[in-house]
Amino acid sequence: MFEDPSAYKDKVVATGLPASPGAAVGQIVFRADDAEAWHAQGKSVILVVVVGDKVIEEGEWLSLNGSTGEVILGKQHLSPPALSGDLEIFMSGADKIRRRKVMANADTPEDALTARNNGAQGIGLCRTEHMFFASNERIKAVRKMIMAVEK
Repeated sequence: MFEDPSAYKDKVVATGLPASPGAAVGQIVFRADDAEAWHAQGKSVILVVVVGDKVIEEGEWLSLNGSTGEVILGKQHLSPPALSGDLEIFMSGADKIRRRKVMANADTPEDALTARNNGAQGIGLCRTEHMFFASNERIKAVRKMIMAVEK
């Protein structure tokens, strides 16, 4: 979520469906191949066709609030996810009576840390084959080995 939602209310240029909790911040691109190229350079991007009646330039920052569906011009500061309100009350009550641990799927150390920081008590599934996808050379070596075994 964003640190201060009241700070951007005057920058909301459109509203879509509130599809999921969370937020996204990226630079505007207008073509899919540009989005791929910019992403390969390590940039955060959001692919746009039209934003209301506003004239926007490629490279400008755009922020999306998934909980409200708001489309905001500019780069908003993100805050870490946190339970609050009714969900926090419900989850704390559920924690008191549950008999099972909350486990997470994690394929990388970063995934494991995120899971633990969000309340998981351990890792339930770790798909080790994903470590072979980190490098193009690794996956080629695995495929070569599999082909040799199948012969």
